[in-house]
Amino acid sequence: GVHADQPLLHCLLQSGPAVHVAGPHHAVGQPLAVVFRVEEPSALFQSGVELLQVILCQLIQRDVSQFRDNVPICRELASNYPEVCIEFWDVPDGKVPEVQAQADVMLLPVKKGAAMSSIPSKLPAYMFSQKVIIGSLDMESDTAKAIIESNSGLVVEPEDVQQLIEAFQEVSEWDVQTLEQKGRNGFDYAIKRFSRKQNLPLITDLIRNYATDNTSCRKA
Repeated sequence: GVHADQPLLHCLLQSGPAVHVAGPHHAVGQPLAVVFRVEEPSALFQSGVELLQVILCQLIQRDVSQFRDNVPICRELASNYPEVCIEFWDVPDGKVPEVQAQADVMLLPVKKGAAMSSIPSKLPAYMFSQKVIIGSLDMESDTAKAIIESNSGLVVEPEDVQQLIEAFQEVSEWDVQTLEQKGRNGFDYAIKRFSRKQNLPLITDLIRNYATDNTSCRKA
């Protein structure tokens, strides 16, 4: 995590079954966590983010059948830059919360245009984890609006390396209290907007009203 005497920023991108990251919404095999560790100040910061962006492109812009085949390619890419700390962790079943707990920042990249149709399931999952979120996705999307309205992180244009670098730089300057507060902001927002307790009654009312209206029409 982030400590006053050891300023580290751990960024986590998760990819795997039922995880929505741009292209492959249902990748086969175990979930994968791509972990980017940043030490500030670092002259390698920009090259590290650029390498992360290349790896993201490899992971999220291929169809599901090729997804796991790209992981070795991404590992090899990262190994060519030993001075940049990017790690790939296989996430065992049931261990996702434990892996998320080790992160300071959750990265949510979505291919340009893809965020306009729905909110990825990872958004509420990241908010419930009480972590800061960096969204790289369509600024007009509901996902972007949720991150901005909740004040739980930052949103940048999708597939824009420079904006992503600047977002990492900004978040790396936040102190522990700011990181924790923004994480709580996302959690509170998710409880109000995405929790079963809040949404189940709404769905039930919609079904009940639909059934009532149809019954009235048939009787008429």
